[in-house]
Formats: sequence, structure tokens, C-alpha cells
Amino acid sequence: MEVVELDGGQAWIQQWQWPAPDHPAAYAIENGLWGAKVPIEELTEVVETVTEVPSAL
Repeated sequence: MEVVELDGGQAWIQQWQWPAPDHPAAYAIENGLWGAKVPIEELTEVVETVTEVPSAL
């Protein structure tokens, strides 16, 4: 699961999984990717991963 944006006390999350979870907050985005907006305090076991992306220039 990936947190893609923080907005106040909410987090926009996304994950590759099909089908999307059977939950009112979850919605299908495309090709097995689903997302949801959840309260930040519901996120547990948070791990930050930094990945360097090489420049194509």
C-alpha cells in the first residue's frame, strides 16, 4: 500500500490488487489499482521508502 498524498487529517492511499476491497471508501482506478481516502490515525506500521529515480536526460 502506498500513501500518495496527505490532506489535513486524511491520507490518499493506493494499492495494486484485484478486485478492490469491498469497502465503501475503496474505489477502482484502473488495471487493478484501487484507492481510498482514510483517516491518518488508521494507518499503522508506516514505513518510508525513498527510491532514487535516474534522470532520462
